[in-house]
This record gives sequence, C-alpha cells and structure tokens, in this order.
Amino acid sequence: MELDDLRVFVEVARHGTLTGASPALHLSQPAITRRLQSLERRLGVRLFSRVGRRLQLTDAGIQLAERAQSLLGEVSQIKAIMAAFGAGARGLLSIGASVTACLYLLPPIFRLFRERHPEFPLLVRNDRSARLGDLVQEGRIDVGVASVLAPPEGIRLIPWQELELALIRPPGGPERVRLSALAEMPVVLPSAGTLRTLTEAILARCEPAPRVVAECDSLEVARELVAAGFGQAILPRVCVPPNGPAVQIAQLAEPLPALPVAVLVRRGRPTSPPVAAFLNALKPVE
Repeated sequence: MELDDLRVFVEVARHGTLTGASPALHLSQPAITRRLQSLERRLGVRLFSRVGRRLQLTDAGIQLAERAQSLLGEVSQIKAIMAAFGAGARGLLSIGASVTACLYLLPPIFRLFRERHPEFPLLVRNDRSARLGDLVQEGRIDVGVASVLAPPEGIRLIPWQELELALIRPPGGPERVRLSALAEMPVVLPSAGTLRTLTEAILARCEPAPRVVAECDSLEVARELVAAGFGQAILPRVCVPPNGPAVQIAQLAEPLPALPVAVLVRRGRPTSPPVAAFLNALKPVE
C-alpha cells in the first residue's frame, strides 16, 4: 500500500463525496477514483458503497479507516520529530494528554516550559487517558498526563493534581440535592476511564439507579449534552467555566471524591533532560 493512497482514502471517508475531498487533496475526481480503485484491487475488498450521491464505508472500509488514521498520525509525528532534529533541536519532548488536561490544566505549563526551555521543542499528542500509559510504555510519547488509578506495568505514576468533582444539571433545578435524588433525572456518563469508575461508584448508592441516556468520550461533549437538557453529569468543576454553556452546578449534601490527575513516565530508565525540565515545570511556584 502507498501512504498517498491511504491519505486519499481517509479524506474521501471524511467528506463522504469525491467533490468534497477533491479540493483538500488537490486532485481531480477521476484521479481520486483511480487511487481508490487501485487500493481496493490491492486489498481485494470493497471499501465504499454508494448511497445516493454519498460514499458510505463498508465494514472493511470502517476497519481500514480507523487503522489508516492511526498510521498516518504516526507518520506525521515521525516527520515532526525528524524535522525538529533537522532544525537543530537538542531534545524533542513528546507529551501525551487527555482533552481535559490539554484544555484546562496544561496551557500555562506549556507556556512556562517554552519560556524556560526554548532548546526543547514540544510535540503534544491528544489521546484518551486510558491509552496514555501504553503510549509511554511503547516509547511513542515521553510523558503522559492522565486521570488513571493503576498504570500499566513498567510505568511510574507521579501524582500531580486532584480535580474537584461537581454535579452539573440543566438550569432551573434545585440548588441543593442529595445523592438519593439523582435517580430523578437521566445521567450522561463518560464512556470509559477513571471518571466513569468514580461516577458508577457514586450512582451505585442511588436507589433506583438513574437511567443512562448518553456515553461520551469527551467530558466537554457531556457538558454540552447537559446544557441541551439531556440530563445530569458528574464532571470536574474545571470543565464548567463561568463563561461556558448554560448549566447549573448543584450543591450535593454528600461529598464527592476527587479525580486524580497524574504524570506517567517509564520506570527503570534515566530521566532525559527534556523530561526532567518538564517535571520541574509541573511543580508549583514557591
């Protein structure tokens, strides 16, 4: 397979039409068609079926799209790393972090790190918390910042922050509620991870159990669904900024646990200068 053919395939899958993909690829529609036909011949499967004017992925196409996006992301990361070294970088630092960490926790750290250490270029990769330990273990990132309770074998977990959790609801409800009242409204859940584990433990104390109406990979999507009236959610308070969507933070009579955020590094190997500098930037200023 050629990487260019995979790029064409991913772009067509994203747009659903040759017309939409053509400007992004800088290729004519006949050229795109030839690339796709060549890829299908090499793989021996149909990747698209036509539904009206749109192209819909087949089951084989869905599988390829997921893996092709991951592969192309890796290729892009390799190019960025090599470009940094080619430009004379003395030590590239690859950081993996969840959406929540990237949005609310790490921007001031990144600014501080770049001010202190311009000699260490940063490469940031956004991924799910559950995957970051494996990425560190595989050497695909140097440091992970994630909400995890138990890291994979060979990974050292360095506690960093504990995020306050809050019950958020659509506006207009009571300002103070008890856990037993959570069963009165549907719940929006994180799809997986530490917050899902904590939320399920909290909801297990409710009788009857609240009805789940959505499961979200992104806490920000969960927040938006609450604002749209889907139900309630337990989220880090930092995810509900004052100028954000219209939601109400309800005061719970019972305390909620905190969501731990930790730094993940490989165990049993010397700490490189870029990693040491980043860990130092995470420490609060005295």
